[in-house]
Amino acid sequence: MIFSCVLRKSLAFGPEHVEWLGRQVERFYPECEFRPFSDVPLGIPHEILRDNLPTWWSKMEAYARLQALAPVTMLDLDTVITRRLELPV
Repeated sequence: MIFSCVLRKSLAFGPEHVEWLGRQVERFYPECEFRPFSDVPLGIPHEILRDNLPTWWSKMEAYARLQALAPVTMLDLDTVITRRLELPV
């Protein structure tokens, strides 16, 4: 399972939000990969957005690039993971 999110340059969200979300995934799903996408530099490994799609449409690019690798769960940057849920494989 891959967890992913998208950060596009904005005033509302920054790299710290992606890194915080990554720590939540690591805590509750240590066996899963966290692979965020961004058009700004992050302090953690990430993929660079290529298609310049507007706003939330960039999630479509991220999903398209990941779906062949493993099941993907896309997260919003304001998601808070408070416990582990059993996810379909």
